[in-house]
Amino acid sequence: MKLNPLTVLLAILIAAEVAGILGALLVIPVTGVIQVVLGDLWAHRKGRPLRSAMSADNSPENADGSGDPG
Repeated sequence: MKLNPLTVLLAILIAAEVAGILGALLVIPVTGVIQVVLGDLWAHRKGRPLRSAMSADNSPENADGSGDPG
C-alpha cells in the first residue's frame, strides 16, 4: 500500500487509544482507503486523469505490453 511508516505508527497509536485492539487492527486498511480516495480527489482537482483498476498498463495479463490477455 506504500503508506508512510510514520503515518502507520501514528494511525495505530491513535486507533488503539480510541477503539482498542480492534481499532488498531482495522486502521491500516482504513488508512489505505483514505489515502487512495484523497489521492484521486487531489488528482481530479489538478486535472490529471484518475487511476483505474482496469487500466491496461497495470494489469498482470498485459505485463509484456502485447495487449493479448492470454
